[in-house]
Amino acid sequence: MSKNKKKIGIYGKGRWGKILIENLKKISDIKYIRNTKSKKAHTLSEIDWGIVVTPDKTHFKIVKNFLENKKNVFCEKPLSRSPIECKYLYNLAKKNKVKLYVSDIEIFRKIKIEKNFTKIIISRGKKTECNFKEILYKLMYHDIYILYDSIKKLKILKINCYRKNHTLRINIFFKNKMINFNYNKNSKKKYHIINNLILKKKENLVLKMFKYLFSNKVDFNENKKRSLYCINLINKINKQFF
Repeated sequence: MSKNKKKIGIYGKGRWGKILIENLKKISDIKYIRNTKSKKAHTLSEIDWGIVVTPDKTHFKIVKNFLENKKNVFCEKPLSRSPIECKYLYNLAKKNKVKLYVSDIEIFRKIKIEKNFTKIIISRGKKTECNFKEILYKLMYHDIYILYDSIKKLKILKINCYRKNHTLRINIFFKNKMINFNYNKNSKKKYHIINNLILKKKENLVLKMFKYLFSNKVDFNENKKRSLYCINLINKINKQFF
């Protein structure tokens, strides 16, 4: 085992957790893998990073434990559905001088979104049992942080939401600009389109993200701002329409 490989502890054995584990095996030294029901003890002194890939509602407690023990943390999005909890965890990371990074895998595609846009249309289709509220956190979250650089300084004037059968449409209006989010949770074919750009996974984005993370080539401050912007906007939509 290379001395340069990060020593990590993983929480999460679900479908997505298994995908991350298979990739992390290639570039890190996995000391243990747990799930939220595990009773096994583990030694935090063994690891450099805690990897959290559990259900959203468990993130706060697990991440807090890692940070309190002065361990760097990677957490699957969202860090928490509560902006107050998110800010608490970021402050705790700063206090203990450790890194906290929330998954933003889609930015590693190097997608270029026009900042001076007039209208952006996002269309996504996926077969899923998620209700519309869950779609906000599982799909829309990704799309918001993809657009973050183009919208972070814009004031939101109005938000509309339409639900019918298996489709959800959300319109966000800024001054002379708008974004139209369209989600079909009963689509037989999986697709993800931003205007005329079809997003396809031509490379291993999981592996690319962790390579950049472990080599310290990511911008942790921008990741924090993006994470907080996403959860604040989604919670605003959630409170207004769901």
